[in-house]
Amino acid sequence: MIEILFILLINVLLLLIIFRVNPYVYIRNAIKPFDILSSGQELYSLVSLFNPVLVSFGTTQEFSIKENYKFYSELFMDLYEINRKYGAKIHAPWKSLRRSLQKDLSFEKKLKSMTAQALGQMLVMSLFLIIFAASFSIILETWLPRFVWVTLLCLLVLGWVSYLGIYQRMKNGHWKISAQLLKVLVFIEAMAATGLSNTEIIRKSEVSKLNPLSDKEFSRLITQLHQIVDAWQKNGNPIKEVLVELEAEFWFIMELKLEVMTKKLQALQLVCTFLFILPAFFFLVLNTFLSFSGFLIE
Repeated sequence: MIEILFILLINVLLLLIIFRVNPYVYIRNAIKPFDILSSGQELYSLVSLFNPVLVSFGTTQEFSIKENYKFYSELFMDLYEINRKYGAKIHAPWKSLRRSLQKDLSFEKKLKSMTAQALGQMLVMSLFLIIFAASFSIILETWLPRFVWVTLLCLLVLGWVSYLGIYQRMKNGHWKISAQLLKVLVFIEAMAATGLSNTEIIRKSEVSKLNPLSDKEFSRLITQLHQIVDAWQKNGNPIKEVLVELEAEFWFIMELKLEVMTKKLQALQLVCTFLFILPAFFFLVLNTFLSFSGFLIE
């Protein structure tokens, strides 16, 4: 059974090379519906083509979003509906929201590139082990015992699953507060220019749910945001420029958090390699040596 699967794999690779088929394109298209970055890029292209100035002058221009990206999709639709129903000028908040989306996508690209590099290295090591085992079997014209293959594949799969599972938990815990904070910053900045009441904007932004103690890196920024929003609600103090400064500080902190995340992922990759891939390598070498010794005796 293993021999047949290996021969089929070789034939598939040969066909891909002969017909110059790029398997990456097919894999990318297959996972595209699950790729959050792809949804964000499509949203950015859509909002870049839409011109709110034309709508403000009465020009009919339809705007609809097919795929959601974080909170941005809903916020863009809210701006569009406010403009369509009440005629509010949304050019400034639309431009501000698009700028924030651009920075968000740039950040997600860095995170995706960093993760893809780690997974690529683990994939190369895994393929090396599988090719080594298959090549050895072909040379000796005898396949390694089935339990060797099963154990080898189980260790490699466990390494991958462990890395992806822990990475997802780290990502959710690392960016949870930052996502809530960014949503509040962008929402208030965008809606403050639409003419809606301060009280309504603050209520919908859910800024009250932000706790300065929930994240030490964002503690000071969240405290400042609460103070600024309170002053805006009570005294009507200008808020746009201050929010722009807070958003710039937010992205600076995010870059620092990304550096920390990078070190954690490097450590995670090292741990998974030592716990799963290296044991798989030594296990394979040991069984290869035993099989080779038996081959020499025969």
